[in-house]
Amino acid sequence: MKCRILVLLMLPAAAFAGPPPGYYQTAEGLAGSALRTELHRIVKTTHTPLDYTPTRQALEACDQDPATANNVLLIYARRSEPKTNFVKSPPQNATEWNREHLWPNSRGILGDGPDYSDIINLRAADVTVNADRENLAFEETGAAAGYVVPGSPEAPQTSRDSNSWEPPPVVKGDIARALFYMDLRYDGDAAQELDLVLTDNMALVTGSAPYMGRLTTLLIWHLVDPVSPEEMLRNDRVQQRQGNRNPFVDKPDWVAAVFGDPMAISSAVNGNQVTLTWWAGLEDAVLETNASLAAASWAPVAGTPAVNGRERTLTTSATGPRRFYRVRYRGIESP
Repeated sequence: MKCRILVLLMLPAAAFAGPPPGYYQTAEGLAGSALRTELHRIVKTTHTPLDYTPTRQALEACDQDPATANNVLLIYARRSEPKTNFVKSPPQNATEWNREHLWPNSRGILGDGPDYSDIINLRAADVTVNADRENLAFEETGAAAGYVVPGSPEAPQTSRDSNSWEPPPVVKGDIARALFYMDLRYDGDAAQELDLVLTDNMALVTGSAPYMGRLTTLLIWHLVDPVSPEEMLRNDRVQQRQGNRNPFVDKPDWVAAVFGDPMAISSAVNGNQVTLTWWAGLEDAVLETNASLAAASWAPVAGTPAVNGRERTLTTSATGPRRFYRVRYRGIESP
C-alpha cells in the first residue's frame, strides 16, 4: 500500500483527472442527432459562464507552460511568455500576450454572451500574432492568393493566405476539438447565443455570420493530431473554472459520431457494378483499388465522381477478381 501511495505522489505535473463519474452517463449508447442533443444539454447545463475580465486569470492556469509555472505557452507562437506580460492598453511591446478567440468573435459570437468568455475557445496568444491571424478560417494554406510563410513573424510554424490560417501542427487537433465544442455548445437556443456552425462552404464564412471552417480540414486535423495529456489536463482546468468540459477531448470517437468520419468509404453492389461513396469535403482525395491488399498494388479508380451534399459517389465495374477500395488523402488512408 505504501508503494502505491508513493507512485501517486510522484505523478508528473501533466497528470489529469478526467470527467467526474456520471458526467456523460446520459449520453452513453446514443448516436447521431440524439447524441448531439444530449451532449449539447450536458455542456450547456454544466456551464457557469465567466465574466470576460476573469478569463485572463483562467488562461494563466489553463495555458500555463508545463516547464515554467510563471509563464503561459502561446498557442501560435509556441513561445513561453511570463504571465505578467499581459497586454497593456495600448500595447507596450511586441511580446505581450492577450486572449485569442479560436472561433473569432466577429463570426457570430455576441460580445455580451457566454460564447465571448468561454475559455474552451480562448487561448493565450502573442498580441501581434493574434492581430495577424485576424478572423481567418482554419485551413491548409497555399491554394489562395496572398500566401505568406510564416503567417506572422513571431509564429514560425504558421502560414496564411487570403482567406485562411494554418497553425502549428502540434495544436491543430486541439484547435479542431475546441471548434467542434463551440458548434455543439452554441445552438442558438438561448438569449445572447447564435447557432454557431462549422461548414465546408467557405462562401458562408463572411462578415458577422455565425459560420466557421473548414469542417473537413478540422476533422482531418483531429485525426492526425490526437488528444494529448496536456489537452486532457487543460480540460480539467477548464471544468474547475466554468463547470463544463469539452466532450471531444474526453471521448475523441464522438467527433465522428456527431460530425461524420471524413475517411469513411461505403460500397453498394448492383449486378456487375459497385457504387462507392465517400466524404465530399476531401476535394483532392484519391479513390484507389487493389485486388490483393499488397502495398504496391493500389491504383486509382478511373472516372469522375458525382457530388451530392456531403457525399461523393462513383460507380465502377465490379467484374473480375474480388477488389478492395480505399480513400487516400494527403498521406492518410481509410481503413
